[in-house]
Amino acid sequence: MNILKSIWEEHLTGREKYYKSRLDIAGPFVVYAATNQITGKRLFILEIEKATSSQLLKNIQFRGLVIQILEFETHKELTILLLDNSLEDIFISFIENILEEITSSVNDDEALARISAIIARWKKLFDKAATAGLTPEQQKGMLGELLLFSSLLSESYPARKILEAWAGPMHADKDFLFGAVGIEVKLTSSKYPSIKITNERQLENLTLETLYLFLFIVEEVKQNGITLPGLISDISDKIRADAEALKTFETRLAQAGYNGDEEDYYGQQYFVKAINKYDVNENFPRLITSDLEPGIYNVSYSIELSACEGQKVLSETITELLNGY
Repeated sequence: MNILKSIWEEHLTGREKYYKSRLDIAGPFVVYAATNQITGKRLFILEIEKATSSQLLKNIQFRGLVIQILEFETHKELTILLLDNSLEDIFISFIENILEEITSSVNDDEALARISAIIARWKKLFDKAATAGLTPEQQKGMLGELLLFSSLLSESYPARKILEAWAGPMHADKDFLFGAVGIEVKLTSSKYPSIKITNERQLENLTLETLYLFLFIVEEVKQNGITLPGLISDISDKIRADAEALKTFETRLAQAGYNGDEEDYYGQQYFVKAINKYDVNENFPRLITSDLEPGIYNVSYSIELSACEGQKVLSETITELLNGY
């Protein structure tokens, strides 16, 4: 992220109307970061051969972005224009995702197919990021996932393995997937804690050896507490020595809809009172797909803590629950 950001910032210090800097990437592709000084807009440009089919990527526009194929005498250019500079961080993560994919492509057709798939995934994220930020419930969800992330780091679990397992930002049914071990994370600040389940797939473990549910019970406080930006900063500092891991972490945050420029919006402080761990087995109270009548789906419900007391896990560390994954 720092390389692209620094290039665009450097462009803004110049006096020319248009700047175009070639990016050094692996593979046969010619790509640029560009800036229109008149409008202040950022662009990403990929040169492709004139004969390459580009129908899938013609004139795509969604909130914050416009994607076009421009035809020249000797070649074509795929251009991705950022319309809303307040979305720069998520735009950079989006472009980095594209760069990662095209470096392993063998030709223009494969690169464009991969870019088309990436655009389909990121469209919803741009739409969400262009709104007023994460809702309070979404903030709590992310805070819970990051508390687990931080706990694993404190147990010396490798950052890259945590990032590979972290599926929450991709809106998967399980927040973390460590091989055949899944972890679903919940966080509550209620005076009368319960476990809120958002759909019938969340506690299914059909393809897993083991599924755990972690419940972080927190209290809202006015000082000396944990904030979402503070926890993100702490994790970033811990993994900063691994540039690849840090880049992936920033991408995951962007995919989840977090915008670091809105830190003031995420100022609520929390104190962690307890961490309950549960083994979601056949005795755990839950609703899963096979329990529902045909035509019934997306069922949300709450579980009283007393109902799952017998499935509590007493392990002090998280790592030993992962069964070597």
